[in-house]
Amino acid sequence: MLSDAQLERLRVQCDGILDGRIDYPDHLCGIASAAVKGNPQLRKIANLFRHNSVFAEVIGNSSISVLTHGLIDGPVRVWEDQSISKAPGDDFGIVAWYRDYT
Repeated sequence: MLSDAQLERLRVQCDGILDGRIDYPDHLCGIASAAVKGNPQLRKIANLFRHNSVFAEVIGNSSISVLTHGLIDGPVRVWEDQSISKAPGDDFGIVAWYRDYT
């Protein structure tokens, strides 16, 4: 779906937001359910496609739209996105795949 170069651009954006080098709304960044996961290293960024042009480009990728329509019947709308990051080698920050609003 995405090239290695595109993935690297997205990674650089997330790292920059989490490190404070890229401006991003404070209320959309923070710890991702640290009390539940028991891991203060899990950090999340919400609504990237609404506040970051690099992520907005991904939403416009027609390959993603085609795949989504193959998985889900009916109209599809991106309501929210989020990035959850963890430190490399962190065995405690496991976040399973899921789909909201089944």
